[in-house]
Amino acid sequence: WSVRTLVAAWPALRSPTARGAAELLDAATPGSFFFSPAGAGNSTWSAAGEQSVMRWTAKLAYDAARGSSETAFMRHSLGYFVQELAHVVAREPDPVFVAHHLLYLGATFPVCALTRRGWPMIAVATALAEVTNPLQLAWEMAKASECFEAYDALSLPFTAFFTLVRGIAMPVCFADMAHFLFFGSRSSSASYGDDERLARRVLVWTFSLFAGGIAASILWLAMLVRGFVRYRRKKKKHHQASGSAPSSKKTKAA
Repeated sequence: WSVRTLVAAWPALRSPTARGAAELLDAATPGSFFFSPAGAGNSTWSAAGEQSVMRWTAKLAYDAARGSSETAFMRHSLGYFVQELAHVVAREPDPVFVAHHLLYLGATFPVCALTRRGWPMIAVATALAEVTNPLQLAWEMAKASECFEAYDALSLPFTAFFTLVRGIAMPVCFADMAHFLFFGSRSSSASYGDDERLARRVLVWTFSLFAGGIAASILWLAMLVRGFVRYRRKKKKHHQASGSAPSSKKTKAA
């Protein structure tokens, strides 16, 4: 749902006005970094100058106001995490899982309850956090049930995909959010009836919780990669000792 909502709103989120590029273009003066010397006489922008502004502007308008479809997505996300948190607490009280869900709810609920702005931050974070779930659940179930052939087959694709999403895509996207919130020219507008300072405080609060989640995710990624390398070394040693083809049935998961 988060991906579908982002795709539907993509043109609006990418527009120069929403991202703050229009303000940079309007505020530029002759002699500025992006201003073309050739255009100094007639106060016009060069194509290269406009491209530079767009390149150094945040890629999405993370403070966009939500409509009915975005509100439905936010409510669905909150409901999903509330029921899953209740299930985890009642059936599988894993402290890491509980902390993850509490962080998400603590970041999402203020955006839903206190301001109409900021839904793209929630949608991007949700998509990146949940896209690895199907492969991760299959990998964890194979390990827990000691289906070593399936575990062996899933270990490399899961580790590679998790590294791509959590180690590269997620930090890049959150760096773009930080750029928009703290270094961009666009501040939250009151055109939708929001209190500007409250909206900004909510978005900064949400970003800070997500930043903590990223730090924990990178730590877990490091443990995952270390475990994968250890498992591969163990499998290789077993193969060398047996003098036969590697057998994932005999090599226990690390």
